[in-house]
Amino acid sequence: MLTYVQQQNVTDLTVTGYLNNSDISFINKLITENTNLSYIDMGNSVSLDGAMPFSFTRRLFPENGSGQGYNKPVKRFSMPQSEEFALNLGWYSFIDTLQINSRFVKRAFSNGGLNQNSYANDSIRKVVLGNNVEVLKSFAFSGDARTVYTQYVLDSLPSSLKIIEDQAFVFGYPTDAYENSESCISPNIELPDGIQQIGCAGISDGEWNNRLFVYHKPTIKLPSSLKMWCGSKNKKYKSYYLTILKCDTLIVPQAMEQLQVKIEADVAVFYCAKPATDFYSEYHINKMYVPREYLEDYRTQFDEYVNNKQIGEILPIQNVERILLSAQSSTLYIGDKTSISAEILPAGALFDKIKWSSSDDAVAVVDNNGVVTAVSPGIVAIHAIAENGVEGTIDIEVLQHVSGLSISPKEIFLTELGQREQLSAVIEPISATDKTIKWISSSPNICHVSNTGQITALSYGFAVITAITNDGGFEDYCLVNVIKPVKSIVLSQETATLDCGSSLHLEAIINPEDATNKTLRWHTSNSDVATVDSNGIVTAVNQGNAVIMVETSDGSNLQASCLVSVIQPVSDIVLEYSSITLEVGDEKYIDTYVLPEDATNKNISWQSVNPEIAAVSDGTVRAISEGETLIIVSAMDNSGINKTCSVLVDKSTGVSDAAINHPVIQTQNGSIIVRNVANGTEIEICTLSGSEVLRTRAQNAIVLSPQLTPGMYMVKIDGKTTKIVIQ
Repeated sequence: MLTYVQQQNVTDLTVTGYLNNSDISFINKLITENTNLSYIDMGNSVSLDGAMPFSFTRRLFPENGSGQGYNKPVKRFSMPQSEEFALNLGWYSFIDTLQINSRFVKRAFSNGGLNQNSYANDSIRKVVLGNNVEVLKSFAFSGDARTVYTQYVLDSLPSSLKIIEDQAFVFGYPTDAYENSESCISPNIELPDGIQQIGCAGISDGEWNNRLFVYHKPTIKLPSSLKMWCGSKNKKYKSYYLTILKCDTLIVPQAMEQLQVKIEADVAVFYCAKPATDFYSEYHINKMYVPREYLEDYRTQFDEYVNNKQIGEILPIQNVERILLSAQSSTLYIGDKTSISAEILPAGALFDKIKWSSSDDAVAVVDNNGVVTAVSPGIVAIHAIAENGVEGTIDIEVLQHVSGLSISPKEIFLTELGQREQLSAVIEPISATDKTIKWISSSPNICHVSNTGQITALSYGFAVITAITNDGGFEDYCLVNVIKPVKSIVLSQETATLDCGSSLHLEAIINPEDATNKTLRWHTSNSDVATVDSNGIVTAVNQGNAVIMVETSDGSNLQASCLVSVIQPVSDIVLEYSSITLEVGDEKYIDTYVLPEDATNKNISWQSVNPEIAAVSDGTVRAISEGETLIIVSAMDNSGINKTCSVLVDKSTGVSDAAINHPVIQTQNGSIIVRNVANGTEIEICTLSGSEVLRTRAQNAIVLSPQLTPGMYMVKIDGKTTKIVIQ
C-alpha cells in the first residue's frame, strides 16, 4: 500500500486487471492529484462496465500567482480496454499522446479537443487507436475551429477498424472554403484491409472529416471490403470536396457502392457493377476502365463528364490473361546471365507490371528487369506474375563447367596378352554437368582403350593412354607397360661370409631369359654392415649381418636375398718366444696375442711338427727326447695366419739352458721384465711402430720397464727381437 507521499512521487503508472467503479475512482484521484506523472499505462486493464462511468482528468495549472502550482502534461496515456469510449477525458486534460483501447469511440473529448496551439481547455496532441477499435462514431474527435496543426495527430488506423461514421472528425465550421484548413490526419495513412465505410453518403453533412484530406500516392488501391467513402459536404447543390484522391492509378473495388470524393487520376479502374458516385461527384480522370458488361451504364452516367473533358475516355477493363516468356538462352553456366522477355496477352491489358521471382535463388536469381544470373547447378523455374495474379513460367537449367580431370593409376603393367584393366577417371567438380571423356591410345596396336577407359593388352611394348574432357579439354595420362614378366629370380649365393673391406659379386639369374624388363633393384638391410651397387657388387663395411635383396622392376614384384656375414679376420699372431731350449722332461708355456683386437674369431690351434721330440697342448710345450722340432700356432678363422717357435731339447744337465744363456721375458702389472741376461747387455723396448719406450743395459741380470699401456711391444736383446703383449 503506497503512502500519500509515495503516490505523489510516482512518475510511471501501470494498471492491469479488471477495474470496477471504485478502482477507476481511486486511479482518477491519483492521476488528478499527482503532479509528477509522465506515463500512464492502463492498456492491459479492462473496465467491467461497457462504458466507463468516470472521466479521467489531468489538470494543468499555469503559474498565475494563485499558488496552485504547475502540473506537467502526461507524455503518454493508454486508456483501459472497454466496450465504449465516451467523454472519458474531462476538461483540462493535457496529454501529449493518447491511446484509446475501446471497441467503439463515441466521443473522445470536446471543446478544445485536439489542440496543438497551447495547453488550453482540454488538449490532445497525438492520438493512437488500439487494435481493438472497430468503430469511430460521429463526433468521436472534435476540436476548436481555430486549431492549426503543426503535426498530424493521427498517423495510422488499426487493422481492426471497420467503420468511420460521418463527421467523426469535426473541428468547428469555418465559413471559408474547407480546403483552406488542413486535416489533422496524416495523408500517408494506410486504410486497413477490413474497413467497410468512411463517412455517410446521402446526407448533407455526411463527410467523415470536415477538413482537407489529400490522399496522394502513385497507386491507390482501395481495400476490397470498402463499400462507401464520403469525403464531400453538399450544401445547396454545391459540393465541398474535403477528401481528394491524387494518383497515377486508382483501383476501386467491386464492393464499392458510393465514392463521394474528388478524384485526380491518370487511370482509374472501377470494378464495381454500377457507377459509385452521384450528381455532385467531381472526377478528373484521363482513362476510366470499367467492367465490360457495365460499359454502357458508365458511359451514360458520365456522359457529361466526358463532354466536359473531366473524363478522357471510358474503356472496358482488359485484364492480363496470359504471359508468354522467352529467354535468350535456357541453359546457363554458373556466373552467366540471360534476359527473359515477357509478352503480355492480350496487348494493352491493364496492370501489366510484372513481378519476377525464382523458384530457387540458390540455383539462379532474377532481378526486376527479368535478367537471370546462374548461381549453382540445377533446374529453376523463373516466374513472371502480373498484378492480377496471372503467371508465366520458364525453366532455366544451370550447368557447371569442368575444372579438372585426373585418372588412376598413372602407370600400369599388363603381363599377359589379352589382359584387361579398367582405368578410373575423376572429373572436378563432382557437380560438373558434362562428364563426357574421350579416351586415346598412343599405340593402339600395343594397347587398346575403350570409350569407358578399359584397356586391353595386344602386344608387348609401351603405350600412353590419354583422357580428354569434352568440356574444357582437360587432359590426364596413364603409362601402360605390356611386358613379358619375370617368372623367377635367384641369386648365385644365399649366404656369404666376407672379411671387412672385401667384396663379392652376387649374380642374379632371371627366368625367362627373354623377359621384357630385366632391370633389377638392389637393396641392403643394413648399409653400416654391407653395401650393394646396381650391379650386385657387395662390399663389406663392418662386422655384423646384412640381407642383400634384389627385386624386379617390371611389376612382377619378385625378389631374392642373400644373408651376408661380415667378419674381422686375424692379421697376426704374436708368440712370447720364437725359440726355446728345454731339457728332457721340462715344460714351458708360450704366451700368445692375436691381432687385431676386434678379430671376429681369435681361436688358435697348436701343433708340434715332431711330437716325439716335443709335444704341445694349449700353449704348454713338454720336452720328450733330444732333438729339434717346430711348434706351429695357427688362426682358426680361415685367415691362414700362423707362427712357429723352434724347440731344442737337450739331455738333462741339472742346469737349465734358460738359466745359462736364454733371457726370460715376462710381463707383470703392465711392465716388461727381462731376466737371465748378462750384466751390461743392451736392452731396447719399443712399440710396433718403432717408437722407443726404453733403452738400457742390464744390471744384476734383470731389467724392469716402466708401466706401459696395453698393446704389443718389441724387446731387442743383443740385436735379437722378441714380441711381447701387455694385456
